[in-house]
Amino acid sequence: MRTATRTYRWLTACCTGLAVTAALAMAGAPAQATEDRGGTAAEGTVINAGVPGAVDGLYIVSVKGSTSASMAAETAVTDQADRLTDRYGGDADRVYTAALRGFSARMTPGQGKRLAADPEVAYVQQSLTVRATGGGSQPNPPSSGLDAVNGKQDKAYEYPGTGAGVTAYVID
Repeated sequence: MRTATRTYRWLTACCTGLAVTAALAMAGAPAQATEDRGGTAAEGTVINAGVPGAVDGLYIVSVKGSTSASMAAETAVTDQADRLTDRYGGDADRVYTAALRGFSARMTPGQGKRLAADPEVAYVQQSLTVRATGGGSQPNPPSSGLDAVNGKQDKAYEYPGTGAGVTAYVID
């Protein structure tokens, strides 16, 4: 009976050791998967990288999966953002789950490229500053109300594009 107990303990210790070794090996697998055969980190494409108006160091990361406004989805994406920024560097800022599943992050261009190559990531996009341009005209607007706004019923909506007198409310 004593031999059976020792054997059982020995087998339990071996199985536990194997399980821990396997878990540690699997935890390191995603980081290893981002390296090519030459030993350098794989790089993906960052949308808007370096274009005029691009905001240095600020990126929007879209991760694969469906969107949801639930708290569980927010928690899951927050955890995923923390995991990805721990792996590739950078700091996750805001988390998005309803219209977009992803997060914004502050990181270097190299970190953004490496993150874009991760299989969990749909795309990485460098943030842009957007400004209103000069006025213009929209022919045949979809609503006759727009045509009436500018005071002429000429089947065109003309807008100044200056923003003078406009109050904009953004609900985030």
